[in-house]
Amino acid sequence: MATVQEKAAALNLSALHSPAHRPPGFSVAQKPFGATYVWSSIINTLQTQVEVKKRRHRLKRHNDCFVGSEAVDVIFSHLIQNKYFGDVDIPRAKVVRVCQALMDYKVFEAVPTKVFGKDKKPTFEDSSCSLYRFTTIPNQDSQLGKENKLYSPAREDEWLSAAIDCLEYLPDQMVVEISRSFPEQPDRTDLVKELLFDAIGRYYSSREPLLNHLSDVHNGIAELLVNGKTEIALEATQLLLKLLDFQNREEFRRLLYFMAVAANPSEFKLQKESDNRMVVKRIFSKAIVDNKNLSKGKTDLLVLFLMDHQKDVFKIPGTLHKIVSVKLMAIQNGRDPNRDAGYIYCQRIDQRDYSNNTEKTTKDELLNLLKTLDEDSKLSAKEKKKLLGQFYKCHPDIFIEHFGD
Repeated sequence: MATVQEKAAALNLSALHSPAHRPPGFSVAQKPFGATYVWSSIINTLQTQVEVKKRRHRLKRHNDCFVGSEAVDVIFSHLIQNKYFGDVDIPRAKVVRVCQALMDYKVFEAVPTKVFGKDKKPTFEDSSCSLYRFTTIPNQDSQLGKENKLYSPAREDEWLSAAIDCLEYLPDQMVVEISRSFPEQPDRTDLVKELLFDAIGRYYSSREPLLNHLSDVHNGIAELLVNGKTEIALEATQLLLKLLDFQNREEFRRLLYFMAVAANPSEFKLQKESDNRMVVKRIFSKAIVDNKNLSKGKTDLLVLFLMDHQKDVFKIPGTLHKIVSVKLMAIQNGRDPNRDAGYIYCQRIDQRDYSNNTEKTTKDELLNLLKTLDEDSKLSAKEKKKLLGQFYKCHPDIFIEHFGD
């Protein structure tokens, strides 16, 4: 992934690459350090969006795995959406080669599976049967990035890396001013972090909230959290974030990641007499959600939930993932992908159909109620006669339909 040195060195070049100055057909890969940025983006997207779980292969279970075909799907979708290389068509075979390169650089590794007593060759396979697992290599930065003297003592600093990722969304002039304020002493990372945190906090305290849509959904998610239904709240949040356009979703992902790192109590102390977690929540809450119908307590609960689950909220919801997987499998097997609709959350119908459905459903439920009363052996004859008499007074047509004249 991109080193902190590269990102910091790119700060002074940011003013040259604002959207207004990009020529037609501009590609991110043409920017200084562009190739490194693309690789970093691909790796981060794969790590946050591919489904990692326990999987079975030949009667044996393997923990924390993902399958090759899903990795290709995630990276392919990411490259298409971002248009890093302009409008050039990207064949799936090239995405497979990208996955092979990531495996060669030990971003992930093949899960050992025996085939006729021998390990499979370390070749990436675009298959739903091939299993892979993420790994970390200490020298990964030096393999995928270039050496740069700036920030060399802090080249592995996750805090700085997350902060610099957020700077891409700040105004160019603001970024240039930050870079000019950096101390000359290479060991003053504390001062650098203070400058970066203040700048990022200042910017996001004055901009529109990133989650400024579907305020009713915010209320629903907060209510789920209050009632301890964390798993349902997580899936609802995943669906909510899928409705964001890519640029806002990517900006929100970077901000949330920076918040999570900065909130760590073992990281740089943001304020002397305050907990890092509370400082981060207080400064960035309005940048995430500013819902007047949401109480402060529920707003705080929602923001802390997002921060604590920042690795999961951007993943594909399990139900949605299953729908897509089923349809892809149907296409692969030559079946009609629309034959099985999968999960349906809602369906629009006209007023006439709604009235007919309402009448039919009500009638069916009343008949079920009447049948239950008639067949309930726990009721005495007197109680049953009384209840049936009350039912007859309210719904004589249903009563006669069930018992006859």
